Amino acid sequence: SYGATNLTALPALQLVQASSYFHPDLPPIPTRAAVANFSPDWHQYGSGPIAEFCIASIFDHLYNLRGRATAFKQCAWTRSAPSQCSSPSEMTAHRTWADLTVGIVGYGPIGTEVARRAAALGAKVVGSRPSGPFNPPPSPLTWLSPDNDRVYTDADVVVVTAPGSLTGLLNKTGLALMKRSVLVVPTSAGNVNFPDLLDALKASQGNMYAYVDEWPAGCWHYPNTSCATPYGGANWPASLEYTQLENLVPSPGLAMRDNLFWENSARRAAANLEALAAGGALEGLIRNATTEGPAAQGM
Repeated sequence: SYGATNLTALPALQLVQASSYFHPDLPPIPTRAAVANFSPDWHQYGSGPIAEFCIASIFDHLYNLRGRATAFKQCAWTRSAPSQCSSPSEMTAHRTWADLTVGIVGYGPIGTEVARRAAALGAKVVGSRPSGPFNPPPSPLTWLSPDNDRVYTDADVVVVTAPGSLTGLLNKTGLALMKRSVLVVPTSAGNVNFPDLLDALKASQGNMYAYVDEWPAGCWHYPNTSCATPYGGANWPASLEYTQLENLVPSPGLAMRDNLFWENSARRAAANLEALAAGGALEGLIRNATTEGPAAQGM
């Protein structure tokens, strides 16, 4: 759920178990209750699913299947068909992976998985990271550099897979170096200067695209979620202007949260309930209970 409301009305409350790595704001939760979440190590679990999300974003941008399907439905099954349809070249022209240079900023565990998938599909892949060795570049990269600007200048698609602690990698200066029709796919909100990205998307007149799955504020900000009453603007993921952009594809943090994630989340919740009843240790503990009783024992 998004936020914790009126939990003080539950006098026997001992545990608030978040189903994801997001957890409710702590102040509204009575201190008599322990707070836990489910946050698997992305090195062990998340690199593959996050990379797959990046690849899916690029596929979606290349083919725009739903958009093309809508346009086709609206013209091809009319009494005046095909006169209302656009030209065949306009309806069908699209780039393929073999046309692309995919640039990975922050080449590490996630970037390695993105590179492997993109290269297998036929793309040229280049990358940057702070430290070497750089030569020879690791397969399947064409080159690896300490210079992010080189990636920004060369790539048709820029995938940012650096840790979120490296803030502002996507900023005004870097965005200005990119190709006018670049596709940007950041995997962490911390890497993005969101006002600069907003300005760049607007200035591109629909040519630059961004697929954004992690957000800087509100219910969708990790790791410092702010999500509770009063409902409304305080819980928004970013500026309302983002909703007005046709060249932005927003998503609610789905990159790592696939079916297996939620199945394991349910197992974690069940295990913590059993531990609570038995006075055992809770997993994923965010805040311990401060009162005596089963919620505070064995932790």
